[in-house]
Amino acid sequence: MGSRRPSADGVPVRWLDPAAPWAAEIGAHAAGTRLQAFLTARVSLRFDDTQAGLDTTQEWEAVYGPLDGGLDLDRETTVDYDDRDLRSEPPDGAAYVLPSVPLDESSFFRDASRQIQRRLADTQALELLRNAELDLYSRPGETKEQFESRADEAAKTAADAETAKIRDRLEAKRDRLERALETARRKVEEASAEQSSRRSTELLSGLGSVVGVLLGGKADTRTIARAGRALGGAANRRGMTTRAAERKQTAEEKVELAETDLQELEQEILDEVAEIDEKWSAKAEAIEAVPIRLEAGDVRVVETALVWVPTA
Repeated sequence: MGSRRPSADGVPVRWLDPAAPWAAEIGAHAAGTRLQAFLTARVSLRFDDTQAGLDTTQEWEAVYGPLDGGLDLDRETTVDYDDRDLRSEPPDGAAYVLPSVPLDESSFFRDASRQIQRRLADTQALELLRNAELDLYSRPGETKEQFESRADEAAKTAADAETAKIRDRLEAKRDRLERALETARRKVEEASAEQSSRRSTELLSGLGSVVGVLLGGKADTRTIARAGRALGGAANRRGMTTRAAERKQTAEEKVELAETDLQELEQEILDEVAEIDEKWSAKAEAIEAVPIRLEAGDVRVVETALVWVPTA
């Protein structure tokens, strides 16, 4: 331990401000006068993935140490440090704990940068959300809820496109059924009008004709014969009335069939649309987390610095 100000070859030398928000994480004490050596690293990480449509760069910072027994990458504390957290002038009356590493040799810091680079390439990854069914990836900074909402909208759009493909076919079929139903209803109205007219004619022409002749007591044979022929005409008219009723019944049955066909088509449309919606809703929910890995060339150590930290 000594009071002489140590130097480092090729890297900045800084002193930690004890007020830094992350100082306690590395064991710093505001009133400490015993300074131990740490190494800070600021690294640029480029996450690049063509399939995910991703090309983004993130800044990553960490502190390693103390360096008393050498650089131990497992003694890494990830922090978000500001340059104001590191002073350029030493505190008064401090005593330095000199580490075993050769601070005065630039090769130490170059080797440290390479080790940090390799470690980050092996361990760091950017986790994204993926929906393979919809070929969607989340964006950096996008929350799970936001991605789920975006996937749901994409699924709705795809479902609408599929529904549009069946719409023309089903609507053409529905138009034909509606026209058939309208024709059948019109024929029911026509048959109803015809049946009513036939029944009125039958009642007016034939009702009581023979009884009236016989009860009159004055009819001769010819008159009675004519009444009989009139009765035959009424019977014929009754037959026509019956046939009109049959035509009305047939028309009503056609209306019922057309209505049934139309109802079945509407149910078919509902069933197909429900199936499409269910299929694409399931696709929207098929979300998984995927890591985007780094390559060695994607990791660049921007800056390292030797930092003296006050400890108890």
